[in-house]
Amino acid sequence: MAEKTIIGKFLTVGTVVGFVALVMVFMWLANDPDTPANKMKAEIANTKAECYVIGDMRDYSKSQGHFMRMIYKCPDGQIRIR
Repeated sequence: MAEKTIIGKFLTVGTVVGFVALVMVFMWLANDPDTPANKMKAEIANTKAECYVIGDMRDYSKSQGHFMRMIYKCPDGQIRIR
């Protein structure tokens, strides 16, 4: 009987430690600057800092629904759509 409770305690502690480790890995991946989503966020932040809005464009695609894209004019002469 005592062996089952010791094994149960080890399994419970192992499960909790494993779950915490998994959460930490996902948090690390979410903050990793090399992931494509975070690269895109950084690029958009830089675009907003350097460029100014000259207009917007509504897109009515059926697959993604209605969303808005902003048109930016940048100091280097480029026009960017985000």
